Amino acid sequence: MISDPIEHGGLLVHHDYLDPLRAAGLDSFDALMSAAGETNLDKKGLASWRQRIVLKAGDHTLFLKRYTKPPVREQLRQRIAGFGATAEVERHWLKRMAELGIAAPAVVAYGVRKRGLAETQSLIVTAKVPGISLEKWTPPHIDGKLRDRAFKRRLIDAVAAIVAKLHGAGLFHRDLYLAHLFIDDADDAYLRLALIDLQRVIQPRLFARRRRVKDLASLNYSTPRRAASTADRVRWYKRYRGIDRLMAADRTLIRAVVAKTKRIAQHSTKHRLG
Repeated sequence: MISDPIEHGGLLVHHDYLDPLRAAGLDSFDALMSAAGETNLDKKGLASWRQRIVLKAGDHTLFLKRYTKPPVREQLRQRIAGFGATAEVERHWLKRMAELGIAAPAVVAYGVRKRGLAETQSLIVTAKVPGISLEKWTPPHIDGKLRDRAFKRRLIDAVAAIVAKLHGAGLFHRDLYLAHLFIDDADDAYLRLALIDLQRVIQPRLFARRRRVKDLASLNYSTPRRAASTADRVRWYKRYRGIDRLMAADRTLIRAVVAKTKRIAQHSTKHRLG
């Protein structure tokens, strides 16, 4: 169920988070734009007009992305895509995930300021999802949980279901690596997965096959060979496609995915060596 946010302090705030934000002094647009946060997540290459920090509000760990005077080119690009502000992009796709039944971070707060039609500032706060990324979870479990065939099948099916829902809606992540899939396996009987970092999602009118291949190749590349055999990967593909047997078109797509996987590996190796 998607709840209507509350207008408060120049923000749209999820009702479950208003009291914790207020108690932490983070319940206004100005407070969030000036907050120092617990940790700065900025990394090399991130444009100076973008900032990413971790906040604490009571027992909640929150992630704040804020934007100050985005370049005109960026604003035009977002406007052409149908968005009125930079932070609106991720907010839109997070709401879309909820509509599709794909677990993703909750939107805690959102706000934008404009001068005329121009965006001067915008921000989005999201909640931390339970668990850890599959990128971090997988290596220490290769010789543990991933040796349990029943558990591995549940995991394969769960990841396939998320990607199938995403692609079935004509959406593509564009960064579909294990780092952006979170797993909560505290309860062995109920495996929970969530998809994060959705700001680059697109719904292309053209070249959808190329986007599909890139998503599938990214996932294939980031899954360690020891964690998933060829048989496991074929099972994953069949669950993703909802089929029992591979047809000629499937084999063609798989070959394209394998070829793209190799190109991603070559590109990653080149940059590591560089």
